[in-house]
Amino acid sequence: MSAVPDLRGLQEPSEDPAEMLLSVEECLRTYCVLPSEHAYVAVALWVATTHVLPAFDYAPRLVARSAEKRSGKSRLVEVVYGLVREPIRTVNASVAFIFRSLGNEHPPTILLDEADVLFGTRMKAEQNEDLRGLLNAGHQRGLTYGRVEGPSHTPTTFSTFAMALVAGIGNMPDTIEDRAVVLAMRRRKESEVVSTFRQKRDGPALAMLKDRLHDWGEVAVGLLEGAEPTMPPGVDDRAADTWEPLLAVADCVGGDWPVRARAAATYFVLATAEDEQAQSLGVQLLGDIRGAFDKLGHPFIGSQDLVTALEEDAAAPWFDMKFNPSKLGKHLARYGIRTGHTPDKRKRVYHREDFEDAWERYLPSPRTSEDEHQSPPDP
Repeated sequence: MSAVPDLRGLQEPSEDPAEMLLSVEECLRTYCVLPSEHAYVAVALWVATTHVLPAFDYAPRLVARSAEKRSGKSRLVEVVYGLVREPIRTVNASVAFIFRSLGNEHPPTILLDEADVLFGTRMKAEQNEDLRGLLNAGHQRGLTYGRVEGPSHTPTTFSTFAMALVAGIGNMPDTIEDRAVVLAMRRRKESEVVSTFRQKRDGPALAMLKDRLHDWGEVAVGLLEGAEPTMPPGVDDRAADTWEPLLAVADCVGGDWPVRARAAATYFVLATAEDEQAQSLGVQLLGDIRGAFDKLGHPFIGSQDLVTALEEDAAAPWFDMKFNPSKLGKHLARYGIRTGHTPDKRKRVYHREDFEDAWERYLPSPRTSEDEHQSPPDP
């Protein structure tokens, strides 16, 4: 196992911005295991961007999510807390508190840990719709939230623009991830060695590095005004909005950061596209299963019988994917669907009723012959 570098011995820094950003990356590597080499680049650039945010019209989100606990999300938040500009770290702060903390020319950085507590279920997401809306609107400069204040209900407009890190178990709301660099965090292997992080012991080294970032930002913010970095192929639309500040920072600090930043942007945009494709494949599976239940006309179907029914469609991908009951179960578990017992308790099967919720959420309502023959509504 390789030795872990000790940042506590950090000497008086070089004035080279590229070296400064390498120190941020080294700090991340010291305490965190991120899911790819590109992730260290993206997070280092995101940290630096918090110090020059007034130069940009977009504030990229950073999402750190995992399938299970103890995957390094909170440790990442701890380390980032010591490096970003004016962090607000919270688990359960009210939306009103966050509203009133923003609004400056250079707003603080929101670090929202354990976000699954807020967005993990449909009911929780609905209860925290204001916070989701704030995180969505705050991606772009100039988008505000209107509220009424005080006993006289005075109309008040609040700024939402700010950098934000959102960490939690499971996927965050699509509208947040669509505006973010998404890190799919994993549990650390025994061979992946990191240093323990203790605020009292390690905080001073981070504070010194943060001071360097602050001093650099005071000068760089003027240089970055109006920056329009060249985007790599395939990075467009909202992804370009998210990556524009990060690439501009990379170009500003120089060294090999412009090349590494564009490689990271390409990697994350392709990863997002692959994730969306996988989700689309899941939606196709749900639709094909609904078709199988309709065709067979049974209230429940055994796992192997369902696999066989799916493979009967030569145009579908399931046969080529070598589908089996185990693979089917893993795919359906993402939607909270699992096998149950037959009425006589002798066999485990999939019940149609257990699919109804997922079908309603992800699939269009099936058209009936009566629907197809209805006349269109009058204009």
